Amino acid sequence: MFGFSDFEERLMSDEGVSLVLSSRDRLVALRNRMESRLRDGLTAADYETARTVIAATRAAEIILLDTTHLKGAQS
Repeated sequence: MFGFSDFEERLMSDEGVSLVLSSRDRLVALRNRMESRLRDGLTAADYETARTVIAATRAAEIILLDTTHLKGAQS
């Protein structure tokens, strides 16, 4: 398709649902690792980086699971 990234094309294909679920699982795993490192203690710089990664994974998960763009979806 013209104008779409490889990821977007895969999302629109038959494998779209499994891609969303596997991507979500990867985001959750990354967030869990960062939260574990926060609990274990980090330097000030690493603490800020971990907090940023955690916030980014939460935002990415929300965007990934947002289906309002789908044809016929309720907003």
